[in-house]
Amino acid sequence: MDTSNALMVEIKLELASIKKESEDLRVKNTKLDREVGELRERVRTLEQYTRINNVEISDIPVTSGENVRSIIKDTGKAMIMELQDEQIEAAHRVQSYNGNRTPALIVRFQSRTTRDNILSKYRQKKTLDAKEV
Repeated sequence: MDTSNALMVEIKLELASIKKESEDLRVKNTKLDREVGELRERVRTLEQYTRINNVEISDIPVTSGENVRSIIKDTGKAMIMELQDEQIEAAHRVQSYNGNRTPALIVRFQSRTTRDNILSKYRQKKTLDAKEV
């Protein structure tokens, strides 16, 4: 009888220990879930901020051996705005989600001012046709 009582006490202590460990893990998991959510939001915000100087230009046909920077500069000329190479940080095509559409051009300008100026010129122009580029 003493061994079974001792065994029962040992099992109860072990169960209490496991319950405590389980509760600690549950609290830690909740904390980590909240932290992951906050970090995802920070990453999303930072990714959005890194795109602040970007402009997407669509419906310009793809040509073999094209120079995307030249296309961007020609687009600027069509809107009566001369763009210099140093104003363009990066320019490339991105595949569209819809396979039937022409891949868009993404341009990252050196400054937000340049981006704002080109968008302002585009709005003043109202329409810009690929033929004008």
